[in-house]
Parts: sequence; C-alpha cells; structure tokens
Amino acid sequence: MIQSCTRIATDLHDDIGASLSQIAVLSEVARAEAARGGRRADEPLARIASASRELVDTMSEIVWAVDPRKERFRDLAQHMREYAGDVLIAQNIGFRFYASEAARDQKWEWTRAARSV
Repeated sequence: MIQSCTRIATDLHDDIGASLSQIAVLSEVARAEAARGGRRADEPLARIASASRELVDTMSEIVWAVDPRKERFRDLAQHMREYAGDVLIAQNIGFRFYASEAARDQKWEWTRAARSV
C-alpha cells in the first residue's frame, strides 16, 4: 500500500510539474508577445488552454482510479460509458453501450491489482 501511494504521489508530481512548467513557459511567451503588441499570443494561449484541460483530465482519471468506492462493475461500466461518450460524441459518432445488469453489483476482483500497476 505504501509503495502504491508513493508511486501515485510521484506520478502526480511528475505530471503536474511538467504541465505547470509548460503552462508557465507558454504564459511568458504570450505575455511577451502581447507586450510587443503582437497578434501571435493566440497560439500560446490556445496551448495553455489545451495543457490545462489535459491536466484536469489526467487528475480526474487518477482520482477515479484510486477511489476505493469505485469497486463495483457498475462503477467501471459508468466510467467507460462516460469516456466513450466524450470521445465519440466529440467526433460525431453515435454509439450504444451495453453492460450486463446481472454483473452490475459484483466487485471486480482485479481492482486492487489494477490500482497497484
């Protein structure tokens, strides 16, 4: 358990640190461009927005994965449904998601193993 927590903390630190460093650099580029009266600040600002969204998504995935309340098949199925919806609807692709009602209250036996990988 301690090893898992340490690994998660290290991953969070690395991901957040790298993303925040990128955002800081891009912010300085946009600020310098805006100070010169340039019109090229839009590109770094768009990249800042993109990096921020990716960081939020990454954080949400990590928090979901380590949440001990998410141990039932219904939790995984709902998560998969939402993810598929976000990805496919953004591409204007219709989909149907089927999950076994009989299995919805079963715990996934691999939950703890998956969280420690």
